[in-house]
Amino acid sequence: ELEKIKGGVQQNIPFHYDRAKFFLSANSVGLFAVSKCPNDGYFELQLPKIPGEILKQCIDLFRYMAFQYDKSCCYEVTCQIYFDAEHMEYEVYVPEQFVAPITCRVLKKRPVEECRGKILVMDFHSHHIMAPFPSLIDNEDEIGCQLYAICGDMRKDGDMAYTLYVRAGAFGKWLELATDTVFEEPEVLPSRDFQLEQAELNKIRTEI
Repeated sequence: ELEKIKGGVQQNIPFHYDRAKFFLSANSVGLFAVSKCPNDGYFELQLPKIPGEILKQCIDLFRYMAFQYDKSCCYEVTCQIYFDAEHMEYEVYVPEQFVAPITCRVLKKRPVEECRGKILVMDFHSHHIMAPFPSLIDNEDEIGCQLYAICGDMRKDGDMAYTLYVRAGAFGKWLELATDTVFEEPEVLPSRDFQLEQAELNKIRTEI
């Protein structure tokens, strides 16, 4: 079945195949084989690895919402990583969203006209100072055939360390991945003085 799916990927034919043990699926992002048993499966990325600079952009956003947006508390926030198939490059998109200390929720999807020729590769959100493990809400939300990541264990003072949790998902089943399966290492540390552009700030709400 894996060879059959790989052939479908080469022909850009997305499809899925349900067997007794695995849910097999393929699209432009990769080859997914996720199991009914947690973290039993296989994933093969069909795109270039996500560059370190793109990862840094996401971490800068997460740190800003954790420590600079409101000095009195940390906020979760989400972003999306797209691959522009025409220009063969990745980009970070910040959707319109509601944010709070223990949740974030997309309020408006990216306009269709902005998605033409682009592949949604990953939904990526922060748990700021908390551990980056998926919550029940995360599991309910992350049911698409794509990649997902969480950043946590960030600290305001001292080093710029953080922890990533990355998984491939399909049909509400997941396979945890090593970070370097999909990300390249950033060449520089996250910025301490990062400022979010006003256009992005306008998309973030603390009240609905």
